[in-house]
Amino acid sequence: MAKTITSVNFSAVLSERGYKTLLVDLDPQSNTSLWLLGGERDGSRFMARLEEPHKTVYQLFLDKLNGTHNFRFTDSVIKAVARRYGLGTSLTPNLDLLPNTYKAIDLEEKLAVGQLNIDILKLQLENIQERYNFIVFDCAPNLYLTTINALLFSNYYVIPVNPDYFSRSGLSILGRQVNKIWDKFGRLSDDDLELLGVLISRIKPGAILDIGRKIDFERGLRQLIEEGTVSASAVVFETYFNDTVYVHRSVQTGIPSIYYERSYPPMATYIKRVNEFTDEALEIIKKKFPKI
Repeated sequence: MAKTITSVNFSAVLSERGYKTLLVDLDPQSNTSLWLLGGERDGSRFMARLEEPHKTVYQLFLDKLNGTHNFRFTDSVIKAVARRYGLGTSLTPNLDLLPNTYKAIDLEEKLAVGQLNIDILKLQLENIQERYNFIVFDCAPNLYLTTINALLFSNYYVIPVNPDYFSRSGLSILGRQVNKIWDKFGRLSDDDLELLGVLISRIKPGAILDIGRKIDFERGLRQLIEEGTVSASAVVFETYFNDTVYVHRSVQTGIPSIYYERSYPPMATYIKRVNEFTDEALEIIKKKFPKI
């Protein structure tokens, strides 16, 4: 869930700062879509997409598999997606969503038995990318073919981790796996793919980040850099995210966490850190793309 919460709130902060942002839900669990299309308070917009799967990213992949042309970006994208409950006014005029559907769970098997379908996303969306300053992908927590599609269409990726031993081990494994994928298929991309950084999240309420744990992640990242597996510019972000029940409650409301109970101290801290993370990320990105 940390990756979805981070994707949604990072995208919302970019939107709030005036950047035209497209958030693409690539996880078959469709948590981003369920959240931003109403949450538990009003899931009618999400249910409508379940009944119209041709208006989701699922159809984009299905068209390639079936040789059809049913996906239309203009029909599928949800403009200014986050809305005030009961009012209909948008909280995020610069944030659009390309939603997903639970039907996407079937995609992996279909993609795997077909040809190497690893450039579908790029071929389908490259003609709309000039409309946006940023396209953010919320991917499944595995290197599915849909995730590989996102990597080959991206300039950067972020790895959110929990501060534990297993995540430290997983960081090395994931870094090497992504590197192998890029070595094999990177020729299909117009740009290089770089690890933007490692984001430590879900620190227990009231706790602070164990400095030793951060150093441990930095040591692992430095090893990957020395191997040439990830970019030398990759960092363990100074910002880390505390876990708070109020962030999870915001998911039920259908709005990004940065607009929920903003004056409540735990949420004020969380929002501050999302903005700090965005500052750190933009500082690195603007070195390569100064005109953003």
